[in-house]
Amino acid sequence: MRMRNHLAFGFYLLISGFAWTQLALFLVHETTEFNPEWGVLQYCLSALQEETLIHQVVRIGLNILIAYSASSLISSVIQQFTLAKHWRNQIKTRYNHERTAQMRHQFEEIGSKITVIDHEGIVAVTYGFIQPRIVLSSKVLDDFSDREIAAIVWHENYHCRNLDPLRSLILQMMKTSLPFLPILQKLAHYIQVWMELLADRYVIRKLNNPHDLACVLLKCSQQVRVVPLGSVGFADVAINYRLQQLIHPKQKIKVPVLKSIPVVNSILMLTLLAGILVSGCS
Repeated sequence: MRMRNHLAFGFYLLISGFAWTQLALFLVHETTEFNPEWGVLQYCLSALQEETLIHQVVRIGLNILIAYSASSLISSVIQQFTLAKHWRNQIKTRYNHERTAQMRHQFEEIGSKITVIDHEGIVAVTYGFIQPRIVLSSKVLDDFSDREIAAIVWHENYHCRNLDPLRSLILQMMKTSLPFLPILQKLAHYIQVWMELLADRYVIRKLNNPHDLACVLLKCSQQVRVVPLGSVGFADVAINYRLQQLIHPKQKIKVPVLKSIPVVNSILMLTLLAGILVSGCS
């Protein structure tokens, strides 16, 4: 399933990258009169004359689409990095030296990636895009047993190893900036669910017991958790799928992804982009 999740993420990047390439080509054509001859499809606007009303309407529509997508992408990036700066300041202010040293000694294999902060809420996240770190609140250490804390730490360590905060950031930015491709919403949900399921399987292998993980999930589902944007929280996604995996470990987990309507709509939109933006801007 790990390979399937990587393939799904690669497919996600392929679709979103293709869409952004077409939008960029159209923008370059509009500003420099560059006209690529290697289009995927050789129809759409190529059949229309530039002075026709339809051509002008489509051109205006595409400019609006590019403006919206670009502004959404830029806004998302600014928001994420503003929140990242704010969260770093919060960690510095609330940093608990004694408990951080205690946790790093307890989990020597993970070591300096663990940080404990003084916070009255349940905070258990993997945070940071390039060098992810595990952030736990003092309340987590107070409310959970040693075995349950181990389940949380190993779960978050899996996210660190796989750079899941960075992957989550990419998923968020692409689906926000390309809302006309509904398949991205479905794929993003599928990928995020499997991020959590695979992290849980890693915990079970480490602890040789699903009981502690199940206890943590049940406790977290009944309490208010603090999950800053740009991070991957312990129990913020796919609770039902994760409990199903623990209760019925041999049962195959089915996460719906390729529903007909989003797929058809996305294919039509990608075809339109390919035809108009690559071939028809002549």
